[in-house]
Amino acid sequence: SHGYSIPTLEETLTPDGLINNDIKPEIGLNIEIGYRGMTNNKKWIYGLTSYHMSVKDLLVARRTAADQFIGVNAGGSRHVGVELDLAYKMFNSGDWRSDFDLAYTYQKFTFTDFVDGEDDYSDNELTGAIPNQVALGWNGGYKGLSLSVKYKFIDSMPMRDDNSIYSDAYSLLDIYATKTITIGMFNIGISAGVNNLL
Repeated sequence: SHGYSIPTLEETLTPDGLINNDIKPEIGLNIEIGYRGMTNNKKWIYGLTSYHMSVKDLLVARRTAADQFIGVNAGGSRHVGVELDLAYKMFNSGDWRSDFDLAYTYQKFTFTDFVDGEDDYSDNELTGAIPNQVALGWNGGYKGLSLSVKYKFIDSMPMRDDNSIYSDAYSLLDIYATKTITIGMFNIGISAGVNNLL
């Protein structure tokens, strides 16, 4: 696929409120290949996708003051990634049901050529690009009661173009419970949950 992204109004304005006529739209070329399927008994559903995207005239925000940013073109970038999805239906018979899912994402996003004044950020990682993400989930239920447990891992990521500062990696654990009650022809759901349990 091939596409472009035009700068937003905020990205085209200078700190003085004038239009920056030198800013250009991002232009990207993406090549992607993937495979999705399921086993004959439909218990396993899986997907694997790999992609490579090249971007020219990448739009990034440059801080000009404590609370001011302007959009600038940052040369080129390369976005390489792999995504894996896996779901398993343990059982779904009678009143009982249980299933499990896993998602993993690997991405390596780098500047191919980005020179900003006297600073050369070429081959550095893009800010805000998470190298590894993992999401695990389990859903189970009995009759009108269901329970869902979700875990997510977010890897550390660069926070500056020179890659001198990285965020901390972190994990989240969420738990939700739902009770469905049938009254006449209506189904009423009552839910409770905790985000970031730990």
